[in-house]
Amino acid sequence: AGMKRGKVSIAVGEGFVGDLFDNALSSFSTAYTDITFALSVGSTDDVLHQVASEQSHVGLAYNVPKSQHIRVVANAPQPLVGLVQRGGRYDTGQPIGLDTLATMPFAVPPKSFGIGAMIAVAEAKQGIRLRAVIETGSISALKAFVRTDMGCTILPRFVVESELASGLFAVRAIPERVFPAGRSSLIRKEGRKLPQAAHLLLGHIKAMAAFS
Repeated sequence: AGMKRGKVSIAVGEGFVGDLFDNALSSFSTAYTDITFALSVGSTDDVLHQVASEQSHVGLAYNVPKSQHIRVVANAPQPLVGLVQRGGRYDTGQPIGLDTLATMPFAVPPKSFGIGAMIAVAEAKQGIRLRAVIETGSISALKAFVRTDMGCTILPRFVVESELASGLFAVRAIPERVFPAGRSSLIRKEGRKLPQAAHLLLGHIKAMAAFS
């Protein structure tokens, strides 16, 4: 209670990790030097399980489905964008339409991830099938696929802000009718009383780019 010691457990999708350290944990640790953290990284399904089973105090995930066991503390729209190597063979500057989705090579997350679930729904609704060359739950692998000019991946923009700022990646817009806007969510278990340290950390997490 005096913030002299304690540990906060956080379940997080890999795409949130850089943002979490840059815009939440660093400032929180400066203010409360004796608080430690347990970080669990996984899919949206993993994050929901960690929070619902009280293995983690709070969670960060994309495109979280509604659940009576989960309370959404904060969320913000984060549309998916197509990402290609800047100046590469797929950097045409044109939006990615339905015809392109069926022919362009993609790296995509599996359905257990919020992004993968959105892609699966869009495929069924639009009557298309992405040419998925690689399916992986690793954000690093998705970025490597783009960095080596093997094709395109689909992620929320906040996940690749550093690559966009450095000029490594370029954005190819995807019409919202293809992929309706997903949302970044900060979650906790419904009805669970959080320790003081976890409660105070929520304010720092809300300052992340994922919620701006």
